[in-house]
Amino acid sequence: MKIKRYFFLMLFTIPGLTAVAQVVNPTLKTVNFDWLAHEFENAKPLNDYGTIAGTPYLNKNFQNGKPISKYNQTFPIIPLRYNIYTDNIEYKSPKNKVYVLKDPNKIKAYKIGDSTFIYSPYYVNKTKLSSGYFQVLVHGKTKGLIKYTVYLLQGHPTQPYKPAEPERFSEKIKSLYIKVGDGAAVSASREKNILQLYPKQKNQLSHYIKKEKIHIRKQAEFVKLINYINTLTNTAANDKK
Repeated sequence: MKIKRYFFLMLFTIPGLTAVAQVVNPTLKTVNFDWLAHEFENAKPLNDYGTIAGTPYLNKNFQNGKPISKYNQTFPIIPLRYNIYTDNIEYKSPKNKVYVLKDPNKIKAYKIGDSTFIYSPYYVNKTKLSSGYFQVLVHGKTKGLIKYTVYLLQGHPTQPYKPAEPERFSEKIKSLYIKVGDGAAVSASREKNILQLYPKQKNQLSHYIKKEKIHIRKQAEFVKLINYINTLTNTAANDKK
């Protein structure tokens, strides 16, 4: 066990780590690569889903990725992928073992290939909050996000007029969300949900949506709307100066 720990700590040690550990701030003092090595050493084997049809992954292949720290630390480039079904970021070790990165509170975002993922609270309905990973479509004070969902569908034997079906993963479902600052993400399935986030710009936004014939459930038009919202909110912030 000591040998494994030494290996992982060497893998994730970078120049300047000692200096970070010497910071007086107790919060920063506890942030180093020990938590990452600890997760790897104590991780349970993951299900390889070998007998289940379909895939739980956004991209089954691991891609070069990078955790982005909330504390301005520099992390190395490592193989990462997003598991939609378990809502986890997975890492592949040099020995081809797969581990789950379970401490999103120390990480601001994950870069995986050309995509960025953040962990955020979000409204499941008007009152119920949950948390999970989102892919970032639009960066800024207002973020446009995608929440992916995959279901595990149970298999069934042959029935009259219906052939047998194996246990399988559903096709991935994409849901668009909007996130303002550090607030919880809100479903963008309805125009009303977006407008209520901007009471001061509500009329202007409503006019823009009608003028540009924005269909908010279409990804490209949703991106266009979020970019417009960011120009409005940035202008409002500058006007206060």
